[in-house]
Amino acid sequence: METILKIAVGVFIGALAAAFTWEGVQTVQVEIALKQASDKMKQTAMEIDARNKAQHIAEQTQRDKNAREQQQRQQQAEETRQLQSMRDDDKKAAFSRFFQPTPECQRDRAQAICANAYMKARTTFESQYQPTR
Repeated sequence: METILKIAVGVFIGALAAAFTWEGVQTVQVEIALKQASDKMKQTAMEIDARNKAQHIAEQTQRDKNAREQQQRQQQAEETRQLQSMRDDDKKAAFSRFFQPTPECQRDRAQAICANAYMKARTTFESQYQPTR
């Protein structure tokens, strides 16, 4: 009976050793899976961060481009206004040289004859005027 007891204790110890070994293998496998999952999450987080940074840079670049284009449009509009103002001044000066009212009309512009002379001169001037700018 002592032999059977020794065999039984040996089988029991062997079973315990196998169970502990199995548990150890399972623990190692779980740790490996956790490390792989953690590494994958870190990699995904870095990819998302890189995409966000790239998107932010692209958006900032587009905002800068839009601001430059807006500034150029404003500058062009201002240059156009200035040019139109100079053209208007040139035209007024040219009309002043073209039409000289009589001294009587200079004193009293409300007379019909003066208004008619002004309108006739203005119509003639407008049909002949060529902008210099």
